[in-house]
Amino acid sequence: MSVNYSNIEQELLNRIAEGDEAAFKELYDRSWNRLYAFAISWLKSGILAEDVVQDIFLKLWIRRAELSAIKNADNYLFILCRNAVLNLMEKNAVRQKSGNEIASALESPLLPDAVLQLKELKTTINQLVEKLPTQQRLVYKMSREEGLTHDEIAQRLGILKETVKNHMVRALNTLRKNADPGNTLALLFFWMLELTLKK
Repeated sequence: MSVNYSNIEQELLNRIAEGDEAAFKELYDRSWNRLYAFAISWLKSGILAEDVVQDIFLKLWIRRAELSAIKNADNYLFILCRNAVLNLMEKNAVRQKSGNEIASALESPLLPDAVLQLKELKTTINQLVEKLPTQQRLVYKMSREEGLTHDEIAQRLGILKETVKNHMVRALNTLRKNADPGNTLALLFFWMLELTLKK
């Protein structure tokens, strides 16, 4: 993976350490393609690669207070991505993976508070998903839990690929709107999934 992060990324890390959500979103948008390209080159799965990148940034936000000590944004993000990929491969986890199994893809044990936040996030997501309209819920689960592509979902349901994407977009919009505005982690998670659909 060849990543040439500039001082801009370093400054973004410093701002994220102070809780700047705009900086978090900017770093995510600037780094997503490069980290995803590395992950998919090893995992050979778009769903797994997406999950790895999302997991990296969720972990980064949860442990943002530690970021002020990071001196090299380039190495830091690359190491997070490399270790997450290796962890999946070592555990024979290169298979369809639920987008909600967030903690298992992280490369090192999380602090108790972080583990609790991730568990609560998974519970929140599951509860919100169950409240989705039937078709949205079905498409979301087939995509995020079964790891099916939009083409595969379309074939299984006998609908157009564009219809599948529309259901996913609506599902994510509904999930984000119904999430507690104070639950920043959940909002960031849904925001990242929405961006993934636009890649």
